[in-house]
Amino acid sequence: MRDLEVRDADYGFLRINILDSGKQDQFPVGGLDGIPTVRNFTLESIHVVDVPILVEAYRSILTIRWTA
Repeated sequence: MRDLEVRDADYGFLRINILDSGKQDQFPVGGLDGIPTVRNFTLESIHVVDVPILVEAYRSILTIRWTA
């Protein structure tokens, strides 16, 4: 996403929940191999006004790289 303006988003701008949603497999994969991966998600030039929660992530291994 690029050149986006977000205003007055009462529930936040970005919510990530990749572990507690969706359909459970009959034979789940355990350990780190069973953790879903999200890659190459890029946000550029985002202008945020009156947003109480910028990023909310649930039960995930999350690495965020901020650049100015």
